[in-house]
Amino acid sequence: MGNFIKDDSGKKSRNRAEETGFTLIEVLVVISIVAFLMASAVTMINFVRQKGKIARYQADVTQILKQIDIKREEKNQVLGQITGNFCSECACRAPGPTWTHDSVNTSACLATMTTSFQRIGFPNILIDPWGDPYMIDENETEFPASPDNFWSINYGGRVIVPMYAQK
Repeated sequence: MGNFIKDDSGKKSRNRAEETGFTLIEVLVVISIVAFLMASAVTMINFVRQKGKIARYQADVTQILKQIDIKREEKNQVLGQITGNFCSECACRAPGPTWTHDSVNTSACLATMTTSFQRIGFPNILIDPWGDPYMIDENETEFPASPDNFWSINYGGRVIVPMYAQK
């Protein structure tokens, strides 16, 4: 226990300089501050991760568009002729014209997309930053004035591939 000293009135009191430890209030304040800082850090980390995924998505879009353009010029064909399929994404649809994480990760979908990306000039299927394959829909000669497009089921809308004028 602590030493007692007499104050000016002659009463015994505890020597505060020799006391050790923190009060319950002090401990709770520190815990609250640490919890707030941790919550802020987790929020900031998730925000930065999402921004990184979006940046990678944008880089992927640029790379896919460039590779499609290179392959069309090289072969003088529209995208559907290059991939050999005018609806690569059709193998990936869930019932109805929708796409889900499960429907785009079936063996039929992955095989079709792998072949399409390889024929465009990529070594393998391209996976978006959220873990699902990019979808390709080759429409240019299928419907009048309907362009080819590709997209991620997780972010953004369809990316329109400019129409190709065969030589």
